[in-house]
Amino acid sequence: MAEYIKRFINWIWKRKVENAEKKIRLEPSPALIARSVSLEDFEPVKYGSIRSQLQESLLIGGKELPKIGTGTGLDAEYPDDYGDYVDYYDAYFYIPFVAQAITIRHLLIWQNGFDTESENEKAKEAADQFMKEINADVILQQGTLHGLITGNCYWLGEKEGDSWRFEVLDSRKVLYRKDGNGFYLIHERKSPEPLPELTPQETRGILHLPFNRIIGLYGIGCLRRVLPTVKALLYMERYMPKIVRKRGDPLLAIKIDAANPDEFKRIKEQIISRKETEDIFHDGTVEIEEVYKSTPRFGVMEVVKHFRDNLVAGLGVPEVALGFGGTTTMATAEYQERLLISELRGYQRQIKRFIEQKLFPLAGIESVKINWRPIKPDDVFELSKRYCNEIEHGIISPEYASQLLGYPPEARKGSLIPANMIPYEKFKGRR
Repeated sequence: MAEYIKRFINWIWKRKVENAEKKIRLEPSPALIARSVSLEDFEPVKYGSIRSQLQESLLIGGKELPKIGTGTGLDAEYPDDYGDYVDYYDAYFYIPFVAQAITIRHLLIWQNGFDTESENEKAKEAADQFMKEINADVILQQGTLHGLITGNCYWLGEKEGDSWRFEVLDSRKVLYRKDGNGFYLIHERKSPEPLPELTPQETRGILHLPFNRIIGLYGIGCLRRVLPTVKALLYMERYMPKIVRKRGDPLLAIKIDAANPDEFKRIKEQIISRKETEDIFHDGTVEIEEVYKSTPRFGVMEVVKHFRDNLVAGLGVPEVALGFGGTTTMATAEYQERLLISELRGYQRQIKRFIEQKLFPLAGIESVKINWRPIKPDDVFELSKRYCNEIEHGIISPEYASQLLGYPPEARKGSLIPANMIPYEKFKGRR
């Protein structure tokens, strides 16, 4: 009898041990083993050229031709970034902050226009008449818009009798010939047309104005330096909905402290089968924790802001003008604006030289200069005060000052001057 009781107690004890082991091993999983890591375990960092790294990341293209007509395989000189021209135009057409930056630059360059100036009154009149006939205020602005996008402005000029007609060309459709004899004009449905550079001796040819030309034949547009940043921003915006959904339904680690396997499975099924946004109520036997936790330093918006800061620096336009400068101070915005104005004056100087050296000679116009009016209203006010002082000292006439400030001729009708001022010609006669 004693032996039977002893065996019964051992059997009870064995069952308790087995149940305890089952509770510990409800859903066994492999152990996570950590080991020490040394620098030798990492693959050496291999840096290539900047261009090769950008091309490997598909952030820039090569010299391949865009699919335009029959232009493929021309014996022509291609810009280094010719493969990116399609991206430049698409960025301007479809990306709001890029379009806004280009538009602001273009408007500031042309908003107040320019005046012609010459000591020869007949030459000045001829220049004004020529600019009016070719509709210069329209064709020049349209061409320079392409120049801001790609760095190159092109016009097809053709002489008809004694007058000229100009057409603005897409930067993607004009290439320099390798033989140095002008350009290729790529057409949509016919063979590329070889054309010379337009000079007074030619009746049909192409005028080229490159912006920011450093080396070679082609200019550099302001989108070239920001294209990788624009693509990075687009990539993040493309996956932003997925990131938001992931943050709304994050990866969870759920610990269930159940008494037995059946209880564990029952609680697990209740958690899995709950409705979206439905809360979980428990008695302390369940612990829920997010596997991935982001810190403010590496949050999504902080990464986006990093690329936006690069974009503002590259485009050179105040960030408040691009629609994401909510924390920008007035002093910072004014400083950014001054830098932009200084850069745009450089574009104006390039346009000035183009008109004086390439456009005017086609009509036999000489000794006529282009003077840009001030870009900012504050500059106009300061310039007006200077002209008033020069008028008072007999340096320039009121009519000439009015013209330099951009006022129409009728603005001088009925205008008054101080009574103590007499015409300079009469003053000379008194001496």
